[in-house]
Amino acid sequence: MLLILTSVFLFNEHLFWPGLAALVPVSGAALIIASKRDKSAFTTSIVSQFLGKTSYSIYLWHWPVVVALYYLGLIAVPAAAMCGILLSIILGWISFVSIENSTRRLNAHANLLSTPIGILLLSVAACAVSAWVFVEKGYPGRAPLAFDELAKTLIMARSDNGWCFYSVDTDSGLQVGKGQDCNIGYKGSTTKGLLFGDSYAGQYDPFWDKIGKDVGVSITSITTNWCFPSLEKTYSHPTHMMAQEQCLSNRRFVESHIDRYDFIILAGQWSDILSDGDFPEVERLVDEASSKTKVLILMAAPFKFDTNPRVVFESALFVGARASLNSIGTKLDFPLHEANARVRGLAGRYRNAVYVTRDQMFSINGALSPVDRLGIPYTFDGSHISIHGALSAADNFMATPQYQILKRTLLRSD
Repeated sequence: MLLILTSVFLFNEHLFWPGLAALVPVSGAALIIASKRDKSAFTTSIVSQFLGKTSYSIYLWHWPVVVALYYLGLIAVPAAAMCGILLSIILGWISFVSIENSTRRLNAHANLLSTPIGILLLSVAACAVSAWVFVEKGYPGRAPLAFDELAKTLIMARSDNGWCFYSVDTDSGLQVGKGQDCNIGYKGSTTKGLLFGDSYAGQYDPFWDKIGKDVGVSITSITTNWCFPSLEKTYSHPTHMMAQEQCLSNRRFVESHIDRYDFIILAGQWSDILSDGDFPEVERLVDEASSKTKVLILMAAPFKFDTNPRVVFESALFVGARASLNSIGTKLDFPLHEANARVRGLAGRYRNAVYVTRDQMFSINGALSPVDRLGIPYTFDGSHISIHGALSAADNFMATPQYQILKRTLLRSD
């Protein structure tokens, strides 16, 4: 029981899941079963007996309830989550009484479905339907064409879809220690730039590709998971050995080549870096980079939402409605206000440093907005921006006077 309670109270969204950590609650459940304490006060209580009998039905019903909460944008609202738990239990009990018990009574009488042949036929039919859905990648025609086309761009820009973000923990085909030669922008240019950092830097690949082509500069993107911009050995997610090795490889490469770039772009999840106490490492890197390159660019981190706006948007698009994102909370974004302000202040210390703000990227007519002019969220997961979001942000930034100044500065750096 201690193992199960440990996972309930100590595990959080930063823990890689599923992974080795899953052994903690699984081992706890296995030990409870192995102990066979059928007569303990815990197992004989009315609540335990009720949940034990109805647990499978509750498990089946909780998924549609969770999907409904996501659809309504209420998954992060505590009161809604508690109502969802209660509703799952009620629906599970109804299902247990009306379906499971009825099925048990039917099984008392021999019928075709309870024979080995019947079970085999049902299994073959289920496998056939599953195989068809897998081959067709869903139900053809179930979603409107606009939904399918847009969904292709509401994803993270990564190496497996034509960009540079080197996600060794999710792509088994990537080799650790590589990925430092991926270029975006105008690749034939003699003016060379560097985009360096974690996934919150990698998300800007499409952004800088579009700008690089407009300015006529080439940008090498060196980014991987949880690898905030630093030249030191601190790693924010030590449970991932492959990603950690890739991070340290990236940092060694940047440290040995930092003076070869005409400009350097740094981006990261600044609030996590600040709360983890790692911001001094960023400051030391900025100090060194500013002395070895002509232009240093620091990127603001985008919005962080309590609930993923993409889920609400896609649910509305799927049925041909317009999404309303007003109910989505932004409490998780509060720490980023302070973190972005720290980064802005850091950029202000150096004459050759430029800070790209949120309102220059994520806005409509200069006003901050979680969606672009088409009503499409910039984010795809509630904190990272999608390919579409990055391209829309580039369009916004290129329409600002600050971009024209930066463009002339980059052209002079040649």
